[in-house]
Amino acid sequence: MSKQPNIMKDTYIALKDDLIAINESLSSLLTSIQERPDIADERFDNWHKACIDINRQITEDIIRVAVIGTVKSGKSTFVNSLFKGDYVKRGAGIVTSIVTRIRTGNKLNAVLFFKSWDEVNADIEQALVMFPSWENQSDNKPFDIRRAMDRQSLQIGLNGLSNDLLFTEGTRNANSLLLSLYLKGYDRVN
Repeated sequence: MSKQPNIMKDTYIALKDDLIAINESLSSLLTSIQERPDIADERFDNWHKACIDINRQITEDIIRVAVIGTVKSGKSTFVNSLFKGDYVKRGAGIVTSIVTRIRTGNKLNAVLFFKSWDEVNADIEQALVMFPSWENQSDNKPFDIRRAMDRQSLQIGLNGLSNDLLFTEGTRNANSLLLSLYLKGYDRVN
């Protein structure tokens, strides 16, 4: 059992070294291209900056892992299993659908970054495009969750959705879930 972590660490170090070498080769190639007077293209500048960012991230000794999946597919359970603890709430739905960063530390804490009202309204506007039952307000103003009339209209629209729009292959439609939870959460944060 004690050899397992060493194998994982050795594999991680080997992969990291390989990535650093590949990134350095690419960065060197981009520098050579940028030095040629007959090739002047700012895309190469952006790629070179990306190589610098990649090198910084790889050498930070922070392992970044993305866990992606559909709603209720076991992402939180997987993360908890990976870290051998109960760190990410399971069954939280929309709570863990946001980007969640987990880092080691001496104490358990969380730093939450809330969206601005404009970002919330943009999310809602994007989700509303998918709903044929939504009728834009008569004043033709963009949706604003802070307006009681908009919240009421949205609730009526959600209540009018048929099950085939709410569920696909036994899974709740992500847009309807997002809209419902924004409505439920509005009263809690306001």
